[in-house]
Amino acid sequence: MVAKLELTTWRRRRAKTLSSGNRQRLSLACAMIGSPRILVLDEPTNALDPSGVVLLRHPLLELAQSGCAVLVSSHHLDEVARIADHISVLHRGHYIGRIDPGGTDLERAFFGMVYAAEAK
Repeated sequence: MVAKLELTTWRRRRAKTLSSGNRQRLSLACAMIGSPRILVLDEPTNALDPSGVVLLRHPLLELAQSGCAVLVSSHHLDEVARIADHISVLHRGHYIGRIDPGGTDLERAFFGMVYAAEAK
């Protein structure tokens, strides 16, 4: 996983000496070791530069295709849509709807659901 997330260059350095983005990639690599059956990630692209975000896609898709249930909590709907089978929207701890990741204008759909839930 270290090679897949392009961390080989820093493999002999202590984690505390890495940049925030490389520490995030290291944390993700650690979470994906051992072929987990369930992987829960909260804002996994936080601190990643664009190339780090792209690097993360393939390992997550591989895990999902191998049977791992991958749950990603994120506000970056465009990125989630690239890897998700479906997008569930939670608001204040409650499920309020589902968005098709292949749909258009995901943010409008998302905010429409949230505003509707707030109005109740």
